[in-house]
Amino acid sequence: MPPKEDVMKQLIYVTLTSNSTTLYTYDNAPLINKLQVNCTELISQELGLINSMSDFKDESGSIIINNRKPVLVNGEYVNLVMYYVKGSLSNSDLITVVAVVSDHVLKEFVLQTLWKILVEFRKFREVSVGEEQTQKGPENGKVAKVGNVAYSPSQSSPSSPISLHTSLNFSASGQDSSSVLSFKKIMTSIIKKEESKYLHYGATYDATFDEIEQVRNIMNKNIERTINRGERINLLVSKTSKLTNSSNSFRRRTVALKRKMWWSNVKFIILVGILVVVMLYFLIGIECGMPWYQNCLHPSKPEQPHQSSI
Repeated sequence: MPPKEDVMKQLIYVTLTSNSTTLYTYDNAPLINKLQVNCTELISQELGLINSMSDFKDESGSIIINNRKPVLVNGEYVNLVMYYVKGSLSNSDLITVVAVVSDHVLKEFVLQTLWKILVEFRKFREVSVGEEQTQKGPENGKVAKVGNVAYSPSQSSPSSPISLHTSLNFSASGQDSSSVLSFKKIMTSIIKKEESKYLHYGATYDATFDEIEQVRNIMNKNIERTINRGERINLLVSKTSKLTNSSNSFRRRTVALKRKMWWSNVKFIILVGILVVVMLYFLIGIECGMPWYQNCLHPSKPEQPHQSSI
């Protein structure tokens, strides 16, 4: 069963040009109809700028398509991005491979697919040129070989800036090489194979991402609890500080009250003492004479009674 069309994980449109002339195209018709986009027009508007920056070295890049409003697909807004890779052939022809995809598609997946198409096209052209030279006969001392010509897409190429891998194998006879070695089929096979890998890895990534999201949610809850606990701790510290201040204020008031009571007791004792002294003074004064107790301190001698004569 073919995979369900998914604008978030599949290529929408791919084209291969030679010196700005379109040679091969691949389009995902269901996605194009869903997005209602004219990819040919979008690429033709940017292709001149892409090729004008070329210095005949292998390079890649991307262009964000800003002249379209985002399209709502499955509850998400989708913007389109144009990725390209380019390089030259041995005859100095400039080959450019351009893809239009959603901005949700992983950049590395798109560029790797485009590099594979570019490398396989170089091999395809080498085989085609080899067939033409073989049919023309020996040249520069080489022995012509007429008959079967084999073509095997490379697993890696030094002309590509990244490592490429594919297991496609094609063979053709010299009599009908143009029909058998149709590069459109090769390009479609590469795209489908890479999309299948990307969908598989995407499913694994989604499962892992869901687990990460669960862990992240748990961590967020723990952080919120810690923050709430910290707020409660801060509140408790604030209350404790207020209680400490109240205790200190109460202690100061208690000490002040204690001193006040002590002075009150001292004053009372002094007053009572004064009252006792005064009372004793008056009581003793009654007996001894006021005010200096002269009767007690300087008593007068008693008078001797007169003796009567007999």
